[in-house]
Amino acid sequence: VGADLARQEATINEVHLDGASVALKRDVKGQLDLANLMVGAPPTPPSPPAKASKPEAAAHWKLALKQVLLDEIALSAIDETAKPALKASAEKIRLQFQLNAEQSGDKLKLTLADADFSLAGLALKSGAQTPFKLARFGFSDGAFDLDAHHATVNRLYAEGGQLELTRDRKGQLAILDMLPKAGAPGPAAAKPAATAAGAPWVTGAKSVELSKFDVAIEDQDSAIKLRVQDLGVRLDDASGDLGKPLKFDVGMRVREGGQLSARGKVVPSSGALQADVKINQLALAPLQPLLSQHVRLKIAGGNVSAQGRLSMAPPGTREPSLRYAGGFDLAGLALDEDDGDRFLAWKSVRADKLTASVGPNLLDIPVLRIIEPNAKLIIENDRSLNAARLLVQADPAATPAPVPVAAPAAPKPAATAAADPFPVRIQRLRFEDAKLDFADLSLRPQFGAKIYDLNGVITSLSSRRDARSQIELDGRVNEFGMARIRGGLTPFAPRDYTDINVVFKNVDMVSASPYTMKFAGYKIAEGKISLDLQYKVRNSELEGANQIVIDNLTLGERIDSPDALKLPLSLAIAILKDSDGRIDLGLPVSGNMNDPQFSYGAVVWKALGNLLGKIVTSPFRALGSLLGGGGEKLEAIDFDAGSDRLLPPEREKLKQVAKILAKRAQLKLSVPGQYSEAADGAVLKTRLVRAEIAKRAGVKLESGEELGPVDLGERAMRGALRGLYADRFGSEELDKQKKAAEGAAGVVAAAPAEGAAQADAD
Repeated sequence: VGADLARQEATINEVHLDGASVALKRDVKGQLDLANLMVGAPPTPPSPPAKASKPEAAAHWKLALKQVLLDEIALSAIDETAKPALKASAEKIRLQFQLNAEQSGDKLKLTLADADFSLAGLALKSGAQTPFKLARFGFSDGAFDLDAHHATVNRLYAEGGQLELTRDRKGQLAILDMLPKAGAPGPAAAKPAATAAGAPWVTGAKSVELSKFDVAIEDQDSAIKLRVQDLGVRLDDASGDLGKPLKFDVGMRVREGGQLSARGKVVPSSGALQADVKINQLALAPLQPLLSQHVRLKIAGGNVSAQGRLSMAPPGTREPSLRYAGGFDLAGLALDEDDGDRFLAWKSVRADKLTASVGPNLLDIPVLRIIEPNAKLIIENDRSLNAARLLVQADPAATPAPVPVAAPAAPKPAATAAADPFPVRIQRLRFEDAKLDFADLSLRPQFGAKIYDLNGVITSLSSRRDARSQIELDGRVNEFGMARIRGGLTPFAPRDYTDINVVFKNVDMVSASPYTMKFAGYKIAEGKISLDLQYKVRNSELEGANQIVIDNLTLGERIDSPDALKLPLSLAIAILKDSDGRIDLGLPVSGNMNDPQFSYGAVVWKALGNLLGKIVTSPFRALGSLLGGGGEKLEAIDFDAGSDRLLPPEREKLKQVAKILAKRAQLKLSVPGQYSEAADGAVLKTRLVRAEIAKRAGVKLESGEELGPVDLGERAMRGALRGLYADRFGSEELDKQKKAAEGAAGVVAAAPAEGAAQADAD
């Protein structure tokens, strides 16, 4: 220690305090217990008032501490104003600095230099909880100048932090409730005038480093929990000037999987940000509680990665308030149902380049790739979709009651804009090796089909209602079938415009048998089906043209079904099959999609039922139409009454029927014997009478010969008739008929004579 009393200067080379313990307490009234460290002095009698004298000049002195070292200091503190009481502790506190102080008049100059500070084992406890721990904290090369309002450090660091952040259902952080509450404000102290007149404080740190932080995050509202590990933050050239850009570098790991990093600049005062961000395989599993609030699915796998440029612009600028430009990859997604069955999965949904912004809102993706998606679509027993079954219904009791409003508020224009969908534009959506597992559990037996290797592109996907997309997709159905989709539509308003061509080729009908059984009442023993389906929709009006080709169809056993067509399907199939075993049908359909009863499947099957009904009720007409032979003329082969001789026009009809049957080898034509009792009976009776007359008249006829006209001018014919009549009705009846005939003949003969006489008179 060196001192110069004359010059009022003192120099101390070293002050060293080692191994001390400090305990602080703040009671429930907010009072610190520092006063208890002082020993109270005995009371002294009041001194008589001093005589007025001239004020002495303020002392002038200097003090220099070349080295102050506080080492291995332990600190414990308790604040009882918090409930429960908040306890803080730290150990291995070390503080080293140089101090220079000078008093000149009323002005005090104080500087600190070469300041180093460190501590270890800092912990905050609230009851049984320890929401914050810090392994090490400190700074180096610190400098402080009270007169110049200047405070800087070269390096400020914190290492090994452990922090628990819990957000309650009200949106409040639990750690804030553990901190002491602010007491009632006391009387406002007068602000020293020097503060207003003095220069602003300049503070800064060449580098600020946080490393190896561990943060446990819990959101009680969504039940999301995750733990951030190895959180590191580095700030370069940090200062108290919040309008100055601040360089930062942030990196962290997530215990559940994934890493995040960001590097860039931020302006604290405005929030302006420019940063390069990278997310590497961030696990989706922590989002399970949030997903469970909406659907009954479990996240069995999946992670998200992204790399790009993130920017934030302050209000009042022309730039988007938030913008991301870069890549995105949602990989390895796997969603399982509660029973463990896989519902949806894909290898990757990736965009190598995208732009997303808020204010204005926009998501623009040039190319979005969906690689190896695998989805399950099931029609349940009640004909509902499995996706609908997985939805979690909202609890009506949890819905907040409407708040009464005193008066109706005027509509705000912003509300309409908020209701608009977020603008989305995907220029090309590319599917690679997609797979769809389809099943219909409402059928008996249940049916399933799988579409593999679905590849193709959908262009110009947009949330705009009038935006039209083009589709080109190709896939494989089961083992040897093919699927192809071509056309266009407005994705968000398909009833406004749809023009789609869907083609299925060589699809095994045995696997599709339940559909045929459901509507036709038969199992399928064998067959391949190909479909060419045209869907054209304009303003909700459907006009469809479907071409159906079935090869080698063979029906199996009949199955009872309430929806089955009540038709002789075997006959219809035999009529429709050509000589190669192929059925080729055109099936136009139409309907209004705004009709609540409209169902495309019902429309198709109704059209098919009508077609089959016409075929089985008018088979030859159908055959003629199919083969171009004028089928309406083949409905019947006409014969003369009582004759089995085929007339030439009817022979032509039979020739056409023969050609048809040659092309329909599986079609069997049975012609049962038929006759008309009225028409054929009359002719046959006449033929028998004529044959008997010829016999009695002595006319000899060869087999199959007709008598020809009966000439009553021949005596033999008249005798034959009289004999036949007498045999059938008796001689007396013959005499009556003879007299009646003679009388009638006499009257008829007299009439011409009278007429002739009159003519002669004339």
